[in-house]
Amino acid sequence: MDVGANIGFITLVMARQVGREGQVVAIQPSEWAFEHLAANLALNDMPNVTLVAMGLSDADGVSPPADIPVGYRLDGRIVTRRQEVRFTTLDTYLAANPVQRLDFIKCDTDGFEPQVLAGAERMLRRFGPALHIELYQGTPSDRRETAERLLAFLEGLGYAFQAEGTLARFDGAAAVLSACLPGVRAANVVALKGASALSVSSEVRGACRAGSDQTDSSGRMVVLRNGPRLWEAGLPRQSPDEVAARDDAGDGAVAQY
Repeated sequence: MDVGANIGFITLVMARQVGREGQVVAIQPSEWAFEHLAANLALNDMPNVTLVAMGLSDADGVSPPADIPVGYRLDGRIVTRRQEVRFTTLDTYLAANPVQRLDFIKCDTDGFEPQVLAGAERMLRRFGPALHIELYQGTPSDRRETAERLLAFLEGLGYAFQAEGTLARFDGAAAVLSACLPGVRAANVVALKGASALSVSSEVRGACRAGSDQTDSSGRMVVLRNGPRLWEAGLPRQSPDEVAARDDAGDGAVAQY
């Protein structure tokens, strides 16, 4: 499951890993990102992906209208789209869309990770999936408080923490905070529960670290080991001025992600 799927780079890597007999659920509340997620999925022969256009939290609800960024421009200009976000809990979603197993969740929700996982407690207790989670990107004080709350919740459910990439074990939540947060805006950590925890593949871990920054040797296509294809695939690299000019003309095809 890809919670905070954005435009779908990691979704597509996960879909290839599980194969046609597996299933990936990709959840993305931003309308702009969801449109690109759906477009990227359409470029790839991966019928094993289910797209969900909503947010996850610890309760059902609808957010007030807010200005949500649409992409990340090379010229630094922020463009937004105003929208409401409909929320549900992951436990509620799975009650309506039951599964027999759930092995792995990537959760990157820009500081909402504690609420997302609090709304998934029943699922976490039942399935004990491996987790790849982001520790909040914010100011030093609220970043640490949010991370402490998240890690304490997961420890209470029997999770232990390991380093992204190497899977080296941390000796408890305090060690995670000391190793991962000082001097950085965001850090990822892997959480595994019990002997049945999934061994996360190196390709998925690599995709989670890299985001959508992988290119081929010509710099023209976003790839990871010969796939997946993304919506901007084949577009030449352009200067910030060229990007701004094309975006101002209404052509969003060169937006950076």
